[in-house]
Amino acid sequence: MEVALPDEAPAGAAEGLVFTAPGGGETIIGGEVTVKGYASGDPGYDGEPVGQEGVLSSPSESSVFGRMGNTTRTFKIPAGGSQIWAREVCSGSNGPDCGYGSISIPSAYIVLSPTSATPSVSPLSGSLTSGGSQHGTQDVGFTAADPGGPGIYQVTATIDGKVVYQATPNLNGGACAPVGTYGAALEFYSANPCPQSVPVSLPIETGTLPDGIHSLTVTATDAASNVSAASQAIFRTQNLISTASAGRVARTGTGGEPAYLVRFDGLTNGLLHGVRRSYADSALTLSGTLTTPQDAVAPDVPVHLFARDGSNSGTETVLASTTSDAAGHWSLTAPKGPSRTLRIGYGQANAASTQAGSTAKESVIPTMRLRIRDETGGHLSFTGRVSISPLARPYPIVVIEASSDGRHWQIVGHQTRTNSEGVFHLAYSSAFSVGGRFAFRASTPETSLWLQGSTKARWLRVR
Repeated sequence: MEVALPDEAPAGAAEGLVFTAPGGGETIIGGEVTVKGYASGDPGYDGEPVGQEGVLSSPSESSVFGRMGNTTRTFKIPAGGSQIWAREVCSGSNGPDCGYGSISIPSAYIVLSPTSATPSVSPLSGSLTSGGSQHGTQDVGFTAADPGGPGIYQVTATIDGKVVYQATPNLNGGACAPVGTYGAALEFYSANPCPQSVPVSLPIETGTLPDGIHSLTVTATDAASNVSAASQAIFRTQNLISTASAGRVARTGTGGEPAYLVRFDGLTNGLLHGVRRSYADSALTLSGTLTTPQDAVAPDVPVHLFARDGSNSGTETVLASTTSDAAGHWSLTAPKGPSRTLRIGYGQANAASTQAGSTAKESVIPTMRLRIRDETGGHLSFTGRVSISPLARPYPIVVIEASSDGRHWQIVGHQTRTNSEGVFHLAYSSAFSVGGRFAFRASTPETSLWLQGSTKARWLRVR
């Protein structure tokens, strides 16, 4: 592990202790320290006013020195010992305490040997270890500890050798996040950067596993890269209900299906109470999970989104299809369309269970545009478009209305219909020739396929 002093750390002084390795058996095995020297006095006074400054791993061990003066130098730290010192040595008649020079330590990188402390993982507990056959999402809990060491940096969980979780369970306010590397060692700003004990709880999604026996293995790694012994649990999964216990009929084209439960996600549940949308926003996504009556997820089952028209009559059509994933989850999107009743079913698309799912009624408002041209003398031209699909025959009726105060409206001219692309046009000539400022709007009446639509009022001074 490496410990870094940040740039512009508090300066060391003459013979000042800069760093002491923490307990747990660590020793200093290398690194480097940046030393800044300051010179003072008369250079010609009784020899050199600035002698040698440097670092050593303990006051009694061999040191690395270099002539400094008003310069900054970086020194390699000797291996061995458990302390790093900064020392000033002056030449001249005043001896080593001559006071002509001083030093500071802007930054240092100190590499520690692996600690003798070893992290550990407690025995695994939780619903995953409760015995019996597991299905759906289960939890597993344990405590990772590193007493006397630099703390728990990472926890790794594997199922049958495949990593399902690898992360730092507690960043310790950011101190447990490495600031870099120095060689193969992780770099931290603290000698003990991570918590020495961390409780961990992990969700395990068993629906992604094949039915059968599996092995969960958990290890912990501390900030010095020491790895704990493994803690292990054996468990059995059973997400698919057997033919004998559930009466499941094989999908052989006969339409026979077991009884599944359609569970909707939170946002989809809100749609089941009915939704009102403009045509531009009428595309809807419904999602949820397919389970057995025993609450086991049901993967690999065809799921379909059906629709009837707004009057809930006629034949259902299939808007979208998918297959539930390993966790039984599905998601289906209805494209933009008119008012309709939506339903989720499963099995064969032409013989889905009529009991599956709840219905969601969507009421749709056509999107309308209006353009007005004043051709003088009260001659007005109205053009626009009704956007909705399908338009269906007969094509939508459009009515133009006018108002002098924005509250009381009267029909202008006669009603018209759109063409097959939803475009309408109306030419009008009347008493508007007297001039004045009027508001105009276009609307289309409600049908079984859409609610009444209308444009915003547009004000125009008629010439």
